[in-house]
Amino acid sequence: MTAPEFDVSRLLALRRVEEVVSSPDGTYLAVALRRLSQKGDRFVTDLWKVPTGGGEPVRLTRGECNDRAPRFRRDGALAFLSDRKVGDEGEGRSRLWLIEPGGGEPELLVDEPIEIVGFDFTREADVLVVLSRLLPGVPFERQRRAADERKERGPSALSYRRLPVRHWDRWLGPAFPHLLRFDAQGNGREDLTPSVGRELEDAAFAVLPDGTAVATTWAEPGPDGIDSTRLRRIDLRTKAAVDLTPLGTERFGPPVVSWDGRHLAALRERRAPDRAPEAEVCLLPASGGPLEVVTLDPRLWPQGVVFGGDSDTLLLWATEGWTTPVFRVDLDAGAGVRKVVRITPVEAGGSHHGLASVPGEARFYGIRHSLFSPPEPFGCRAEPGAKPEPVAALSGWSEAEAKGWCEVERLSVEVPSGTEVEVGLLRPSGNGPFPLVTWIHGGPFSAWGDLWHWRWNPLFFVARGYAVALPNPAGSVGYGPETTQRIWGNVWGAACYQDLMAVQDALESRAEIDASRTAAMGGSFGGYMANWIGTQTDRYRCLVSHAGLYDLRAFFGTTDHPAYFALEMGGPPWRLGPELDTFSPAAHVERWRTPVLILHGQRDYRVPLGQALALFSALTTLGVDAELVVFPDENHWIDRPRNIVDWYARCAAFLDRHLGVSG
Repeated sequence: MTAPEFDVSRLLALRRVEEVVSSPDGTYLAVALRRLSQKGDRFVTDLWKVPTGGGEPVRLTRGECNDRAPRFRRDGALAFLSDRKVGDEGEGRSRLWLIEPGGGEPELLVDEPIEIVGFDFTREADVLVVLSRLLPGVPFERQRRAADERKERGPSALSYRRLPVRHWDRWLGPAFPHLLRFDAQGNGREDLTPSVGRELEDAAFAVLPDGTAVATTWAEPGPDGIDSTRLRRIDLRTKAAVDLTPLGTERFGPPVVSWDGRHLAALRERRAPDRAPEAEVCLLPASGGPLEVVTLDPRLWPQGVVFGGDSDTLLLWATEGWTTPVFRVDLDAGAGVRKVVRITPVEAGGSHHGLASVPGEARFYGIRHSLFSPPEPFGCRAEPGAKPEPVAALSGWSEAEAKGWCEVERLSVEVPSGTEVEVGLLRPSGNGPFPLVTWIHGGPFSAWGDLWHWRWNPLFFVARGYAVALPNPAGSVGYGPETTQRIWGNVWGAACYQDLMAVQDALESRAEIDASRTAAMGGSFGGYMANWIGTQTDRYRCLVSHAGLYDLRAFFGTTDHPAYFALEMGGPPWRLGPELDTFSPAAHVERWRTPVLILHGQRDYRVPLGQALALFSALTTLGVDAELVVFPDENHWIDRPRNIVDWYARCAAFLDRHLGVSG
């Protein structure tokens, strides 16, 4: 077989559709399109105009900057956030820019002293709401100077009185977001939350159409000590705040408001000590009132929700096994749910997200992708069985390119619990037998599926001659609460490991798989499973562990959200005692024999670097063939282009060496 022309360079050269929004009249989409910079040292984002009725896409913004989060003003002007430079400043910061309805160059609309995090216009009123970071206790006119002085001369100290103190790859503070009110021309600045602390960190909000109020998520420690969010309504004239939901053991996603301003909808994830998280769609009156949970098939794991073309229709996308289809929820005029119907048909496959609707229209838009196709904008009628139709091809990749040399098969494997585990098997065209790499997803509440993955793209290894297995074992979403519950508590190395071994047995029995040349790899929770596998079996020739948990006892004290980890485990280390070591790789590392490649980013605060260092120290002391690769400028993921090239190259070289592949 002639090796196909798909490598990491081709992967990086593809453009990435990140967001689509519809113009007020529905005639075109504003698309945020990410691409490799001219120097090839980072990714930047441009905005494109994509006609919905046919016609060539038009690039709206240019430059080596990030133009993102497009939103339309009611007159058709397009606003967006950008870190483009102003004047002769050394580096830009996130500001709000505007392209007038007739086009032309972007003009600065709102410039805050530190950075703008988000914004939203009203559909019917002359109102703009902005989320902007501000230093506490510093007058507005001194904010910029105080931030510069702190950066140049310090002090750099950060002080905390409660957890969390950091999130993913950043320390929290010293500046925190405030909600600000402007008119639609960017004038009349007014702070709606002058005394806010960290309650709006990572907030999502929506302004009611008539411009009277904003609905926002509001974060506080819940009854169990873990940060929760409630929904809060803030009056834009009086600043009076009303809580729409009580503070519980739950987190709400971005609220969306109906076209008539009467209803809010949002995703909610509930937590409890005795059960795995549950994701659900909630509906409530925008003025306050009882919250209603939309009844869905229990297998569905909702990912996002928007109102459709009218205020009595919700559109949601949800993981359902191997795919992420779109569903329509018909609401009656009052409370209650009529029915939930599937829009995108089963045979369409693929994954859908980021939906955008147009008032008064039965057609909606969004982003669609699959194993063979990067994300692209699509349009679809909001009718059962409607086929999603491409609106534009912006990525630079054709789905047919992979189908000539890569074959995909969906398998169902019975595991010891008596349940079925779904597995995607990708392999080169031909009879094989092929060396096998089993990739274990992170989460653990996540899933592989018919989707395009930028960081872990299996086509890269299929192009090199590998078969790649993508299993959804215990903990995977889209298969119902029984599957997620099997991973809840201090049992990480039990059901998931058993499922993976059953999957491996089934795969190795196939004629097209070379059972003597297999590897397992994973990231985050998948990295934990690679580490646990290393202590339990030597059936694989080699392992790859990216940002994997190793010492569960030490992990509690260093991860960014230790209280949630304690909830997952059933308690903190001092309460669990020796029981916490039952499935901790650190407690069983003396059994490890398999060569391993360990990769980690230094700025990873979710799974801190100390986990990789401790693993590497133990294995080298024990004489195990181990290699540690640290990326000092990366976090939980590998995001910089040159590091991505290096990451794939190191993984490929390691696997090739141990599995005997020439590459």
